[in-house]
Amino acid sequence: MRTLCSAPSPHVACLMCWDPEVVEDSEILSHRWQQSAVVCNREQPSAVVFNRELQSAVVFNREPQSAVVFNRELQSAVVFNRELQSAVVFNREPQSAVVFNREPQSAVVYNREPQSAVVYNREPQSAVGFNRELQSAVVLNRELQSAVVYNREQQRAVVFNREQQSAVVYNREQQSAVVFNRELQSAVVFNREPQSAVVFNRELQSAVVFNRELQSAVVYNREPQSAVVFNRELQSAVVFNRELQSAVVYNREPQSAVVFNRELQSAVVFNRELQSAVVYNREQQRAVVFNREQQSAVVYNREQQSAVVFNRELQSAVVYNREQ
Repeated sequence: MRTLCSAPSPHVACLMCWDPEVVEDSEILSHRWQQSAVVCNREQPSAVVFNRELQSAVVFNREPQSAVVFNRELQSAVVFNRELQSAVVFNREPQSAVVFNREPQSAVVYNREPQSAVVYNREPQSAVGFNRELQSAVVLNRELQSAVVYNREQQRAVVFNREQQSAVVYNREQQSAVVFNRELQSAVVFNREPQSAVVFNRELQSAVVFNRELQSAVVYNREPQSAVVFNRELQSAVVFNRELQSAVVYNREPQSAVVFNRELQSAVVFNRELQSAVVYNREQQRAVVFNREQQSAVVYNREQQSAVVFNRELQSAVVYNREQ
């Protein structure tokens, strides 16, 4: 049975006509002047609204309470679901889909070309982006002011933190991590094999290298140009100074220190246990040995083939001459 609806609009009025006493099952209400039609089905119960001018169709379903909107011109479809408090938007060009969910307040965007998906979440305010071609994912968190980038191909992850002005780069293949801090103008590199860490500081113009296997640490300083090497196993430390062209070696057992000076071509050896010191001078081909306990000093002169022994306690001096 075909009935002309007297309503001027094919929207609410048509659904109002959907009454058992007025319209039978599967009744068609035609609106010729608007090139539209409504198909009502009491058994399901459902209704379909066709609009030729807009090239669209709407499907209403009472159980579950849902609606689907098709648009031929836009090549799109929208699905509303009242029970799930959700909506899905399908788009043919580009091939994409958007899922809105009221509880929890979230949205998901699927894109076939490129093969990607983005998940938006209102509480907490965050977003996650997946990219299949790049095998990557990005996690954004507004509350924490942070972002995490995962890359499966490179087996890497990067964590950005806006509040702390920092970034962390994790590399699974190299078993390493790098921490950048903008406020402190520093960077730390962690390496699992060998177990080591490097700390760079831009403000101090310095770098520190820690090595767990060797139980050592090296400190580099640009101004002045120097380096310090600490060795826990040997209980020693070495200080290099490029400007002074010198190096100092500290040894805890025995308690000693050696000072090398390239410019003066000299070396000094201090021994705390023996309470002694030895001064070597290459240019003068000379060596001096100081002994605190015996209150003595010995001067060796290679060029003159001689030695002088001073003894403070005995108030004496002995000169040895090899030639004579």
